[in-house]
Amino acid sequence: MSAPPKEMSFSANAVLSAFAWFVPALTALIAVPITVRGLGADGYGLLAIVTAVTGYLGLMEMGLGTAIVRYLSYYRALNQGRPMLGLMRFAVEWFGGAGVVGGVVLFLGAHWIVFSLLKIPADMTDTAITVVRITAFGFATGMLVSVGTAVPQSFLRYDVAAVINIVFGVAGSAGPAILILLGFQLVAVVAYGVLTDVIAVGVYLWIAVRLFKPIDKEAGPSWLSIRRAVLKFAAVTALTKIHSVISSQTSRVVVGAASGVAAAAYYQVPSMLASRVNSMLSTVAQVVFPTASGMKARNDEEGVKTLYLRTSRLFFVINGSVTMAMCALAYPLLQYWVSPKYAEEGAVALVVFSITSAINATTMSASYVNLSAARPGTNLMFSFSNSVITLATVYPLTVTWGVVGAALAGLLGASTVPAFFWYAHRKIIHLSSFRVLRQCYLPTMLGDGLVGVAAYILVAPRLHNLPQALAAFAMLTLVGMAVSGLCGAIKREDIATAVALVRRSRPRRKVKPPVGEEGA
Repeated sequence: MSAPPKEMSFSANAVLSAFAWFVPALTALIAVPITVRGLGADGYGLLAIVTAVTGYLGLMEMGLGTAIVRYLSYYRALNQGRPMLGLMRFAVEWFGGAGVVGGVVLFLGAHWIVFSLLKIPADMTDTAITVVRITAFGFATGMLVSVGTAVPQSFLRYDVAAVINIVFGVAGSAGPAILILLGFQLVAVVAYGVLTDVIAVGVYLWIAVRLFKPIDKEAGPSWLSIRRAVLKFAAVTALTKIHSVISSQTSRVVVGAASGVAAAAYYQVPSMLASRVNSMLSTVAQVVFPTASGMKARNDEEGVKTLYLRTSRLFFVINGSVTMAMCALAYPLLQYWVSPKYAEEGAVALVVFSITSAINATTMSASYVNLSAARPGTNLMFSFSNSVITLATVYPLTVTWGVVGAALAGLLGASTVPAFFWYAHRKIIHLSSFRVLRQCYLPTMLGDGLVGVAAYILVAPRLHNLPQALAAFAMLTLVGMAVSGLCGAIKREDIATAVALVRRSRPRRKVKPPVGEEGA
């Protein structure tokens, strides 16, 4: 039997994932305002709405993306390559076929989408049809990218995933801004996105071939013997994703349909800012999934509990501190990052989006542990209840309060989080919810609450430009983490782990042999 493939520690993978988020996020901080101003409110709003419409077709992946990570990481821990190869073959066939069908639907339905579904200004209808049809050509490759991203994650090779995410993340933000500066407009921006997906598919294929080389490809059960379990897991996961995607994408479409594409832009910018924090935590939290799956394969239940408590506590330190800074500085951040108009229309919505994202982000570790235990139904119940509340309230709230109303609908949906925790802790993770609240959440809530109130009163009114706002945001985040740490959110072992990672990352100096021993 061949040796198990190389993998990295959980802490190292988490740090690499955070770094892979930070570099593209920093690029987006500079590039997105250029794109927003260059396209204008109508152009950027159109891009957001078309992305939302195509997001519905992304549901055709039917949960297989999550199933790939779960079962590849499970059988990788056992070094059984036979079911892994069968799963990959099936996934490529399914995603490729679904991508072609989705692309055809988009291309043929472009006229209906523009004239019947969306409220597009008359002078933009031709551009909108072209944008939808270009997106249709890239839909198949976009689906295959979902297969590729799962491979390095499943092998716990977040060093590989980090490099890819940085390269394509930077390209995804900087490319459109460069095109705008060169005088191109929306059609060129969309075509560029399709091209980057095509390149990404080739890169992931090359990486997958290399990672699968050391795997024992004859070991383990056949694909047919595990197919039913995998597809059942994927089906339940797909239902979970359907609810969450429909909820998030419908909100954008509702805003655009009720108030026009400009309102969709005022919705999209604060929503995107708030989701940046959520995406960072999601990128890091993904490490929990394959790590916990490997522990489950080895029946290490105590290891899963320890992993869950530690990640929940540390994720919330970051989550709470960034959210606190975002809420305290919402108006100056939008005012100087984009324009005063965006601040007037979206500052309150940014606060609501940030709080909603923070509440939903607390469920990440529990959700991934549920998936690693092959219990996706729990996530489905939570996602379904969250989405039902959001969808039931988004239209009346949007009509009444505009962008802020649409944001409030998401906050109402997040009210189901306590019930989700109670069930997951009791039935799956087997921990006391009071213990989790006391150890993982209360210290950060206390620390960030004190810092946030002081920042809103003393800091926000004194900011007069973007560098000041960004510096204040970074400082408040660090101060919030420090105060939360003093309240008990950061433990000594966390600091020791961080120090060890820093020391390990330093290049080792070569020790010269004593004189006279060179030729020994």
